[in-house]
Amino acid sequence: MATALSSASPSPAPSSSDAAESAGAGAGANAALLPSPGRVNRLRQDWAVHEDGALARRLQSQEFERHLGGNRQRNHQIREDFPKAFLEQSREAGEAKRVREEGARRRREEEEADAEVARRVARAQEESGEEHRR
Repeated sequence: MATALSSASPSPAPSSSDAAESAGAGAGANAALLPSPGRVNRLRQDWAVHEDGALARRLQSQEFERHLGGNRQRNHQIREDFPKAFLEQSREAGEAKRVREEGARRRREEEEADAEVARRVARAQEESGEEHRR
């Protein structure tokens, strides 16, 4: 490679006018490659809107999933608890009925006992009244 470079004729150094022409040509070429003024800002704004929309959709999706998951958990709990609650309510209703019936039975027994005592007292008063009359 070194031999190929040495055999090539050296090129003259570019003059200042050549440098200005190449800079002008380069500026024209670069200007064609650059986006129009404001386009980058519009693209950035559009991208920010796109990112905001994606974030909003993701957050909304997460919120829906949490809400749906909560609903599923509550419904599952209700399905498990309802039969237990129904049985407990039935048991409590049976216990309340038993207590009411027991109270009614006691009142009847007390009424019967009170009636028997009243009959005895009445008989005793009749007998004492008859004896007193004699």
